[in-house]
Amino acid sequence: MISHILNRRTSIEVNDTEMSWILYITTPGYIFGSLLTLFVCDRYGRRPTLLLSAVFYFIGMIFSAVANAAWMLCVSQFLWGIACYSIPESPYYLIKKGNIDQARDALLRLRGDCPTAGSELERMISEVKEEMQNSTSFFDLFRRIIYVKAIVIVFGFKLLQHISGMISYQKFYFRILKESDLVISFNTLILIALGVQTVAAILATLLVDTLGRRRLLIFSFIGASMSLATAAPYFYLRSAVPAEQFLKSCANVPLIAVLLFIFMSFAGLNSVIRLLEVEMFPINVRIMGIVAVHVFGSIGLPINKLYYTVEDAIGVAGVMGIYALIALIGAVFTYFLLPETKGKSLSEIQHALQGKRGKNVQEMTNIEGNLHRF
Repeated sequence: MISHILNRRTSIEVNDTEMSWILYITTPGYIFGSLLTLFVCDRYGRRPTLLLSAVFYFIGMIFSAVANAAWMLCVSQFLWGIACYSIPESPYYLIKKGNIDQARDALLRLRGDCPTAGSELERMISEVKEEMQNSTSFFDLFRRIIYVKAIVIVFGFKLLQHISGMISYQKFYFRILKESDLVISFNTLILIALGVQTVAAILATLLVDTLGRRRLLIFSFIGASMSLATAAPYFYLRSAVPAEQFLKSCANVPLIAVLLFIFMSFAGLNSVIRLLEVEMFPINVRIMGIVAVHVFGSIGLPINKLYYTVEDAIGVAGVMGIYALIALIGAVFTYFLLPETKGKSLSEIQHALQGKRGKNVQEMTNIEGNLHRF
């Protein structure tokens, strides 16, 4: 529907302001869905949460199908934003709820006929019992020192996702079509981009346990930075230098560069961030931590709406240059702050996050939790 509006192939009249809201109204929906999940998921479990998500998605489809005004498309996008958020049932969650048999079945589905599945389940049970001794409220998540590094890492990656263009990359499509000499339709470009996203996401699932989270993110950030640094000079020359013949010979450069940027984004941060959200927070605060991250992600709405203001001021080449620099900063951020979590248990990840003080801090937290009970 959005592609039809942009190509004036629908009777719905939409101005620039309305189009901006249609594109970004999913963010408030995502926040609402996150908060709703915090209540529904802990009280009723993952499956009812998934079913509720499907209901919101279905209603959104109805609004999209019968839409004859911009506000109906906004409602559709908002509902889809709510439907996007769900948390799958995991062995750790099932153990937390006391469903040991279901946790064993879930672990066997994940591991297959693995002879060490029994000992792994026992280790998980022990870890969950240890973590659940710390009764923690939502505000304790931000007050207790043992969660600080996890918050800095996950919130940092969420911020990088927004300010490096890894979410707002769709805006580059219009520039490619408007300012390059490529003979390609908007719908064809969307299909190519979706294909690149799919391949990159599949590749990410294969590499995340081979290369590791840390190395994969560093490589993808550097690749994303290099791709935009390649496209930026093209758009600068197009606006500043009268060299039409030269630019026509390089018409494929912006398309290839942007598609490479999309590939790197989905092979790295856009795919790995969900995994990091789960791994960084211990089981007793995991849902609260994930919800907090996605509420923090609401900064994407003002950031994305500022895009065109910044572009008018410094041009699309300047925006791409800033995105390239931020992606490079993302590689540095990953190198210095993110511990490798590949192949590590929940307790090992928490000890890596807390460093040498982890055990002492954990003991202090246990004492603090016991004092609160009195």
